[in-house]
Parts: sequence; C-alpha cells; structure tokens
Amino acid sequence: MEYKKNENGLTLVELLASIVIIAIISLALWNLFFNSMNHNSREVSKNQLQQEANLIINTIQNLHTKYKITNLEIDPTNSSLTISYRDKDSISNQNTIFNNNNIKYEIKTSESFTETQTPQHFEFYLKLTSTKNENIKFEVRTTFSKLE
Repeated sequence: MEYKKNENGLTLVELLASIVIIAIISLALWNLFFNSMNHNSREVSKNQLQQEANLIINTIQNLHTKYKITNLEIDPTNSSLTISYRDKDSISNQNTIFNNNNIKYEIKTSESFTETQTPQHFEFYLKLTSTKNENIKFEVRTTFSKLE
C-alpha cells in the first residue's frame, strides 16, 4: 500500500511567522495613521491662527483707514485683543474685541496711540500662539499707512 503525503496544511512555525509578519505590518500602519492624525491636528491649528491673524489685520486696516485708532490693548491673560477707535467728530470710543480662549495674543507697535493723535504710519507686529500647543505659532509683521 502506497501512502501519499498530504502537505496541504500549515505547520505551527509557518502560522507563527505569518502572525508576526501581520503584526509588524499592522503596527507600522497604526503608527502612520496616528502620526498623520497628529500632523493634521497641528496644521488645522496653524490654519486657524492664520485665519485669525488675517481677520485682525484686515480689521485694523479698515479701522485705520476710516477712523482714528486710539488704543490697541491685550487683556492680562492674553486671551483677548481690544481695538479702540473713534470717528473724527466723535468723543466716545468704540471697541472691536477679538476673543478666543484657544489663542494667546501678543502685539507690538512702533508708535503709541493717544486720544489726540493717531500715527499715520506705524509698524505692527502680531504673534498668535495656540493655548493647546505652545509650539504652534503664527507671526505677522506689517505696516499701516494712511494719507490725509
């Protein structure tokens, strides 16, 4: 009687080797997935800071063109930026407030603002930092000018 060897099955070593290979590939894909999620989160935060900076710069530009800016002020916790301005004929100030608890504001200007005199030309530096991740920052340096 002749016996034919049946070699259709897997040995234990082959099974363990395939499990190890699948585990290594899965681990690599898992790391890639979470690294891409972290990178995406950082880029979304950076994009939000850039959009906030653009809004602030456009607002200051419009106010500087139409009104007299009397003060640029950040509250002590750095979580809000207040722009005070008034019309040439008006006595009282109006305020525009930028308030976002996820953003820390920092500003510097080349000129100081007073109630009687607003500089016609001033350099402006704005730095926005994410409160969730201090390493995510966005900085803008620009100059505002107007002719009268």
